[in-house]
Amino acid sequence: MIPRLLLPVLSTCLLLAEQASEPCYPLEEERIYGRHLAAVLPLFGALPSDASLGYTPLPGVQRVFTVAQLEQLARRYGLQPVGLRPVCFERAAERLRIEEIRRAMEMALPGVEIEVVDYLRAPVPRGQLEFPLSGLVRPREADPQTVVLWKGLVRYGEHRTFPVWARVRLAVTGQAVVAARALEAGRMIQPGDVELRTMRRFPSLGKPELEDLQTVFGAKLRRAVAAGQVIQAEDLDLVQSIRAGSTVRVSVISGGAEIRFEAQAETAGRVGDRIWVRNPMNGRRFQARVVGPGSVELVVGGDS
Repeated sequence: MIPRLLLPVLSTCLLLAEQASEPCYPLEEERIYGRHLAAVLPLFGALPSDASLGYTPLPGVQRVFTVAQLEQLARRYGLQPVGLRPVCFERAAERLRIEEIRRAMEMALPGVEIEVVDYLRAPVPRGQLEFPLSGLVRPREADPQTVVLWKGLVRYGEHRTFPVWARVRLAVTGQAVVAARALEAGRMIQPGDVELRTMRRFPSLGKPELEDLQTVFGAKLRRAVAAGQVIQAEDLDLVQSIRAGSTVRVSVISGGAEIRFEAQAETAGRVGDRIWVRNPMNGRRFQARVVGPGSVELVVGGDS
């Protein structure tokens, strides 16, 4: 004979065992509707197709309708509660694949070699995978062997997002301005201090490349640079990078999209400064960050 104190525990165990034996049906919609329940239990085919039975659970969570809940629902609609069993619903999810991760990254960084080293292995909601540039932190050194963290997201449901991540190596091949010798901070760059090299390096992540030695001659180094190290535009105080009234090249970055156009600078600035720019097409003024001679950048949703 089973002691009375153990009966509630045993009943709970039996219920959990019964639920565990039932499959959990995946849903991509935001709500659980009558049509979803009818697809599992034909008894509920009499329910209105669009009758809302509750929200679809968040990723990784299951929503179980117990027999008692189903009996109550059946009686509410005048149905005979016969042959009922627990029904489980969950958010449709799948595991990320390296191929889709790479495709999403290529949308943000076209023309860049991408090696996916590691990534989130847990199931994620079905939806649109994105890796915006704002989720990628550029390393201090332009070494293509550096593994960096790139945070992305999956857009699913009604304006919902689910965070994902991947660790990657990124590389491009092209010309770069390189220190020909060790250069100290504050030095005015002269001919012989730098040289152009074709090399494989970490990409600029939307920032303009220094591909002309004439651009850097006379500029002051903001930091010490070792021999053979790539010099970035942000490493330099360029003399009169942008003058007030001059025409500038504007790069507007939003997620993986980039728009370029010309505008007029209303204030002067050096690399790293924020200046006022006017769009000649509509007359609107906005602030953008100077990233190179005659070039400014505006990251929508970012710091610039």
